[in-house]
Amino acid sequence: LSLHDALPIFVEISKNHDVNKLKFDPSSVNSADYDLLMSAFGEEKMTDNVGGLVPFHSSKNQNEIAAMDESFALADKAIFETIKWTKNAVKEGKRISELDFYNKTNEIYKDHGAKAQSFNTISAVGANASFIHFSSPSADIPVVENEMLLLDSGAYFESGYATDTTRTFFVGDTPNAKQVEIYTLVLKGLLQAENAVFPEGTWGCAIDSLARMGMRQMGYDYAHGTGHGVGINVHEGGFRASPTSDTPILENVAGSLEPGIYLPGFGGVRLENIVLSEKHPKLKGMLRFRTFVYIGYDHDLIDRSLLTKDEEVWLDEYEEECKKRGTSFLS
Repeated sequence: LSLHDALPIFVEISKNHDVNKLKFDPSSVNSADYDLLMSAFGEEKMTDNVGGLVPFHSSKNQNEIAAMDESFALADKAIFETIKWTKNAVKEGKRISELDFYNKTNEIYKDHGAKAQSFNTISAVGANASFIHFSSPSADIPVVENEMLLLDSGAYFESGYATDTTRTFFVGDTPNAKQVEIYTLVLKGLLQAENAVFPEGTWGCAIDSLARMGMRQMGYDYAHGTGHGVGINVHEGGFRASPTSDTPILENVAGSLEPGIYLPGFGGVRLENIVLSEKHPKLKGMLRFRTFVYIGYDHDLIDRSLLTKDEEVWLDEYEEECKKRGTSFLS
């Protein structure tokens, strides 16, 4: 129902109810819609309300957090099993295509109870992983040894909350130096952002800068934001990490952290976890992130000499938790 078609309803409401204020978000209401609302309620009742209901629905209560934990646990298993299936198929010399990789992902999600995908799965092989939003998996492109594959996927399970996770992984024996370098730099960015400690209200641009710092020192960057809000919808307001984001990060907001490096003609790497901002247990006034996602990384692609001591600790702690959950490739 368009705002124009809803005008008679608004007029009826205005006549039969004592409306003191009509709040609207000037960033999402155009001038024509503003005129329609003003004709129904009067300009004196029109009140700016930037963000509208976004702050309300972006703040997750404990029931919502528990539902998201449950959904991501199922999604983790689906992604982990998809990656294992793909690695094993190549190792066994089976002929599988990029489209097979795509279809198998969605099939395994259904096996774990997914009602639908929360967005169209991105399953890219080799050079196609350099396209940030690759959307055309092909039956003519084989998954061959010594390539990197990028899998960006998510689903809706029983609770109705969206999942969204990206893993890049290697198939074959020994990755080349460039593959290892860009994977490790993206991993450094994710580890730095995910383990940040910051005052409540910190702008999203600060987290974005942490994610880019290591790769920028090596001459790399990426042409998309580092994070978006996640909840009932796979993209929500209330959380935005980008170079220009002035969105404050508040407690109990869920969002993605997804740095990447994309090299046309060569391939790309993106690693993405969905996190929740929460009060730091020891530092008053500070927030930290805790992840919903526990899927181990591809250690064939990690050059630990590029990691700081803190990053090595964070990586090892994460892998230990993944081992407990049966989703580490080191197990």
